[in-house]
Amino acid sequence: NSWLALRLDAIESLESCSGVLRSLRCMLKLSSGVPVYVKSSSDPVTQDLLVEVRNAILKARWCDGSFQVAAQAGLQRLLNNQASKQQATGATLDVALADLDSLRRHAAEAAKAAKQVVSGLSKPAGYEGGSSEVDSDVSKLLEDFGLLQADGSTISMSGGQKK
Repeated sequence: NSWLALRLDAIESLESCSGVLRSLRCMLKLSSGVPVYVKSSSDPVTQDLLVEVRNAILKARWCDGSFQVAAQAGLQRLLNNQASKQQATGATLDVALADLDSLRRHAAEAAKAAKQVVSGLSKPAGYEGGSSEVDSDVSKLLEDFGLLQADGSTISMSGGQKK
């Protein structure tokens, strides 16, 4: 007796073969194109084998569980790994660029607000605003956040150029 183990998902077709001088055989054609012939000492056993293998292939129960196709090897696997890494890197860069764009927009809004505050602080003494103590506190806050220089002028507007 000899044993043969084959993966059912590797079987492409199944048929019975017999001849005038030959006993019944079970021919399994694998997806690689190689035929495998199986015979037994009696035709009923071979016929039972044909029926059982055919039923197993038709039901494809291996797909219901945790069946995984054998891992890819060689160049295709390397190419797939490289493609997935590039996709992950691209997604990360997209998120980073969106964050950078958002930061740029918020910085422009902050600089615009600082310019408006500075123009409000530099109005003549009779303007309708707070006391000089409040003005100096606001100027100090703007300076602490890096939006004003010590002399009260703006640090940077529109791309790093002073206006």
